[in-house]
Amino acid sequence: MKERVDFTSDPSLLEEALREMARDTPPAGLEARILEGIAAIPVPRRSPWSRIAGALQTPAATWTYRLAALILLGAILINLRDLVALRTPPATPGGPESLASLVPSTAATCPNDGCGFVVTFQFRADEAASVSVAGSFNDWDPARAPMVRGENGEWRLQLILPPGKYEYQYVIDGRRFVPDPEALERQNDGYGGENAVLRLKRCSSV
Repeated sequence: MKERVDFTSDPSLLEEALREMARDTPPAGLEARILEGIAAIPVPRRSPWSRIAGALQTPAATWTYRLAALILLGAILINLRDLVALRTPPATPGGPESLASLVPSTAATCPNDGCGFVVTFQFRADEAASVSVAGSFNDWDPARAPMVRGENGEWRLQLILPPGKYEYQYVIDGRRFVPDPEALERQNDGYGGENAVLRLKRCSSV
């Protein structure tokens, strides 16, 4: 075990030690090998998320870079939201859910300029005691279009309508008006709400 030297007692001892260290030279080629080893170390790749987080957390980052990082993050989140929306399956039964399917009907009386349609309304409202359809095709009178609850809890109604444009809503328990959540088109009802829009194009008589 080497004896510990107290350089504070004799400054000349420190000077002598420094001169001896300066005389010691490293082996030939050591410096080159060290540099080659450093160059061979792979640089870790950072993910886009880590780069954004690093830009926000770096004290030296300017507000311009931070704002750009936030904008980029927002764009990524929006794209992810749209992708999830495209891949999300239809809502499962339980909440208000409906489907209006249109099938040309040969049983309906066909006018000279077209034919009637069988319009099937389907709406799910598990807690409702009654559901009706009120629209421009029945003078907005829900009593003229009551729906029937099926065994699966879904309310259903079929109407024969001529070609044209119609607005409608579902009426729950005779007092709550709800626009069709599955309607492809909606229109302002003039009272701050919306009506579902149903368009039946003219077809050739059968």
